Formats: sequence, structure tokens, C-alpha cells
Amino acid sequence: MIRKKNFTGHVYWLGLSFSEEYFYVHNQIFYQKSIAMKKSVILSISLLLVGLGAFAIATVDEKVLKTFKETFPKAEQVRWEEFSDNYVVNFVDMGIRERISYDKDGNFLSATRYYTEQNLPLNILCKIRKKYPNQTVFGVTEVDTDASVDYYIKLEDDANWTTIKSDSGGNLQLVEKYKKAQEN
Repeated sequence: MIRKKNFTGHVYWLGLSFSEEYFYVHNQIFYQKSIAMKKSVILSISLLLVGLGAFAIATVDEKVLKTFKETFPKAEQVRWEEFSDNYVVNFVDMGIRERISYDKDGNFLSATRYYTEQNLPLNILCKIRKKYPNQTVFGVTEVDTDASVDYYIKLEDDANWTTIKSDSGGNLQLVEKYKKAQEN
């Protein structure tokens, strides 16, 4: 494969004359086809996984479904999982992502909710702003059980990520604090 370029802007390959534009266009077409093929493969795999997930729907007991539907009539994006001794449902209710566990008889076991500071109880928010005045609330994870309601609040400033825990009375305790990675 000897390629020689002459002064007229043509490339001679195997005794044939091709313009440099031909090679440029040919490479662009090959590149575009390569990208299109990768996208179609990724889309096909995604659709296959979604399709397989649709067949893996948990068979939820009617008592549990009734309890859930009565408690959350406007729930969206509902996805059930069945385990040996309980059911777990993931859903969105009024814009808040939630995960609730029920026993096999439909009794509440626990709930986890993920939201922003707008849904945090006011007494807790006021204490956080007083104790951590230079940090902003990044997100809240609320964990409810029969025994307690705990709030894990992720705070941030320019240099740190801080996680604090609060009970419903607003008693704050530091859980963890990490330095943010430095941007180059």
C-alpha cells in the first residue's frame, strides 16, 4: 500500500488517483457510521434490559397493595420488589422519591425519603442554619421506623461535604465530614 502525494492535491494509491477530499469524506462517513452503530447497540441493550425488568414484576399480596394505594393514591413510578419476609416499594409521591418496606401482612416496617431542604421540618432547618451558617443543604434523607424518625442532612461549602444527623426534636450530631476534591 504505497501512497504518494503529488503537487495537484491527488493521492495515488495502488496506481489509482484519488483526491484528498475523497479520503476525508470517506473517513467522515466511516466515523458517522461507527457512532450510529454504537448508539444502536447501546439502545438495543437498554431496551432489552428494560424489557427483562418488566417481566420481573413482584407478585404483591392484595392486602399490601390495598394499604399502599390507600396511603399513597397519587404515587407515580411505582416499582415493587419482593423478598422472603417483606415487600419494598419505590415510588415518587408529590415530587419526593420514597422507598417503603411492608411485611407480608401489609404492616409498615420502614420508609426512606429523599428530598431538598424545602421539605425539612422548620425546627431542624433553623438549628442547621444557626450551627452551620456557611454551609448549604445539598439534600436530605429521612429514615422512618416505628421507633424513630431520623434525618441525614448533606451540607456543602466550597471546601467540604458534611453529613449531620438530626432526630425529630432537632438534636444535631456530626456523622461525617470530607474535604472536596480539588479541581485542577
